[in-house]
Amino acid sequence: MTSQDSAWLLLFSLIKWESLFQRPQQIVTHWPEPWKILFVEPATLGEPNAWKPLPIPRGFRLSIPQLPHHAKSPSLRTWAERAGNIRGLRGVSDWVGMRQLTRALRVMGCSKPKALLLQNPQMAPWAQGFPDIPVIFDIMDDLLAFEGIPSYFRDLVLMGAARAQRITLTSPVLKKSVPNHLEKVTILGNGVDFDH
Repeated sequence: MTSQDSAWLLLFSLIKWESLFQRPQQIVTHWPEPWKILFVEPATLGEPNAWKPLPIPRGFRLSIPQLPHHAKSPSLRTWAERAGNIRGLRGVSDWVGMRQLTRALRVMGCSKPKALLLQNPQMAPWAQGFPDIPVIFDIMDDLLAFEGIPSYFRDLVLMGAARAQRITLTSPVLKKSVPNHLEKVTILGNGVDFDH
């Protein structure tokens, strides 16, 4: 099977591939064969980033810049929140991210992904760029409860929920994040890595 006829999953992750081995990495390593995966991660200041697709088990990873709401620097988080509250700046950021993503897909020989797994609400607008493929929205945490997360993330979560055909939650308490989409919800809790 060549890249042209492989089934590709786009995984829009909240964390970097080389971060802690968590739910996103577990999903990639257990996704069924013969799917290939493009693990799209937020670029991080001061860390190695994959500006072009770099190999990982089962596919590739790609780092795309986003507003750094999780930056270690409080002043950078404050700047990111102010910039993010300007819809036009978020639109420019989304446009740049989608251009980088579509260029990477073309380089990899993927004309059209078969499915999208959304874990990062900041990337929810990008899911709109793939209107004909199914989307699973995997909600791992109550992101709005984290320090430094701006209020407009609520709109991004709702956008992701509206676009998704299925929503997976790690806990029933997260149903409050998607109150108008409960018919799409499946509880898929975290497991234990026995090898670890």
